[in-house]
Amino acid sequence: MKSIYLFGTGIFAVNCLEALKKKWPVRLAVTLPGDDLAACAKENRIPCEIIRTKKQLLELGIDDPGGLLITVNFKYLIPPSLLQPINYRAVNLHSSLLPLYKGFSPVSWAIINGERAIGVTAHFIDDTVDGGNIITQRSFAFSH
Repeated sequence: MKSIYLFGTGIFAVNCLEALKKKWPVRLAVTLPGDDLAACAKENRIPCEIIRTKKQLLELGIDDPGGLLITVNFKYLIPPSLLQPINYRAVNLHSSLLPLYKGFSPVSWAIINGERAIGVTAHFIDDTVDGGNIITQRSFAFSH
């Protein structure tokens, strides 16, 4: 059974944690100061690291060759020092239909640009911003 390492922020990350913990052991949550993911992790007795700087992220250690790292609305790119010990098993859940709206705040940009559909993309993490191979996408009609 794979161990999950969840890096994220916001309600999207909280909902993912709630879903993931039902099927797999979540070994660690990583989030930013003041985020709801920390409270959710604590409530579920899941260890949580609060990252205030990129340096702290670089100092994190995951020694689990069978682990899976998942990011959801996370501010920082995941460095190779975290990807190598898990054999680059890492997936990002991005709240746009990639390749549209790479980077942070994709829903805001979809609204600003008057999109009629929004969606979510699961893709492998590589060394680029939201550039890894796409695993799956789901589209939803959207009106504003």
